[in-house]
Amino acid sequence: MEREVLDIHEESGAKTPLVRSRGETSLEVFSAERSEAYQEKLKRGIKVVIGGPSRSGKSVLFHSLIRALPSAYPLPASPDGEGDWLQRLYSEDPALAQKYRKKGEYTQEFREDCQKKIEDWDGPLMLIDMGGRINPDDAPMIKGVTHAIILASDLSKVSEWREFFENNNIEVVATIHSHYDGARDIQLPKSSEEKAEFKGSIHHLERGEPAVNRETVQEVASIIGKLVDNNSYYHEYEREKTEDPAIIHVTEEFSNLPKDEHGRTLPTAVPVIYEEISRQKRASAWLEGIRCSWETMAFALALEDSGAEDVRVGAYGSYIPVKKLPESEQFDERWWDEPKYYGEIEGKPVYVVHNKAHQSTNLIAPSVLDTLTLPKVPEGAIVIISGGGPNWLKASIASGYRETASAIAGFQPGIGSTIAWSEEKDYLGKIIPGNV
Repeated sequence: MEREVLDIHEESGAKTPLVRSRGETSLEVFSAERSEAYQEKLKRGIKVVIGGPSRSGKSVLFHSLIRALPSAYPLPASPDGEGDWLQRLYSEDPALAQKYRKKGEYTQEFREDCQKKIEDWDGPLMLIDMGGRINPDDAPMIKGVTHAIILASDLSKVSEWREFFENNNIEVVATIHSHYDGARDIQLPKSSEEKAEFKGSIHHLERGEPAVNRETVQEVASIIGKLVDNNSYYHEYEREKTEDPAIIHVTEEFSNLPKDEHGRTLPTAVPVIYEEISRQKRASAWLEGIRCSWETMAFALALEDSGAEDVRVGAYGSYIPVKKLPESEQFDERWWDEPKYYGEIEGKPVYVVHNKAHQSTNLIAPSVLDTLTLPKVPEGAIVIISGGGPNWLKASIASGYRETASAIAGFQPGIGSTIAWSEEKDYLGKIIPGNV
């Protein structure tokens, strides 16, 4: 990157640069010696949180880093409903994106749920997006985090975010000025006395506009990648464990699946999934590394079709068994809208079954599967499963409808509904157009 002086923030008449000059007292140097508590965190993998003041573009940076680091497990720890699909939708249909964006609240239940997910998750890399205000109540939520990125459009807020992270035993690996009107990214030089922290700027972070190829995104992704590669605590811990042979690491074992330019699995992968699974004949299969709901449904149902009796979906360090949920004439309005008739395809009625679970306002736990029932749909219907619930829930919903439905699809706003299972295999991977 070209060297250039960053914009500076004026506060009470004083100009405050983003970084110290070479002559100032250096920041604390990264130490090879870790505290025992920190070593325990590192054993569970590198977990990087993106924090900073509101309106700095954190969600855009978060989803750009997910694309730059495809092996990362993403966790939105902010109740704003901005999933990867919504970022894509902003570029295609901003009005529709606003319709589907649902802001939640930072409830105690939400914080405890995020804390458990972060602490329990075990893997090489997790990326976490948190909200734009510092609240002491949020500290337990990020207890399991190892590293932080500070992204700030207002540079006067950087020091308080740094203090928040460092007081919670989290190392800051990048401080980035979000310069919306800037023309290009800038990287500032580091003195030999300063810790190995990236400092620079990123320009024009805007929802719906791709940023994965920005110089700052690529540089920060490289730094995070090296943290993962050099995390000896995790690698040694993994060697000591006996890995369950039932685990399927989807991104590794099914690297031949059709993908788009961003590495996302395409709907045309569905028939390939069924073909590959039919060759393997596994009695037990635990799925790891799937992000998309229709892809989860396709894998789970393909495994069931092949005779697997123990199918589970990985979620934050554990594996949730896929259960065949029963249908009922009565349904719990906390979890379901009434099934909606959507039309017909080749004489078969299409019904939308919408689950109302939400990541912050209507949390759902795996234990709910023991008593959850599905809204009844007509025999032979094509069922579209929609809603913001987790993938392990979508898999159990799909499993429950297999005996009634003629086809099952997963809905994604802006794309339509991808058929993940069908009695007629020619339907696999087909798109039912429209926004349900």
